[in-house]
Amino acid sequence: MIPVAACFYTREDYGKLLEISDDRKEMCDTYEDWLVQFMKMKTGLEQEGIVVKPLPVKLDALQEFCKKNNLKNTGEARSRYASFLSSQMGEINRALRIDTDNDLAGFN
Repeated sequence: MIPVAACFYTREDYGKLLEISDDRKEMCDTYEDWLVQFMKMKTGLEQEGIVVKPLPVKLDALQEFCKKNNLKNTGEARSRYASFLSSQMGEINRALRIDTDNDLAGFN
């Protein structure tokens, strides 16, 4: 299965997300509506063999990412941010991976 990252927001943060987004008119008016759309997207992609990894988003970090990369806070920018977060997590996971055979060799 192919993994893809997707931004995930809390109920508490969704109102602020609406305030700071440049594409507000294209977004769902309520968290509940957004969550229904998110789940439809997730289910649809999973039926096509794509695993959706929801990534919790800190709005301050999202805004900083947009500013640093000279992006308006739009759906496209938020998707890029999710990809960025996913790649960062992958690098951290690779850095933390332990080669147990080599690491434990000195204890035998």
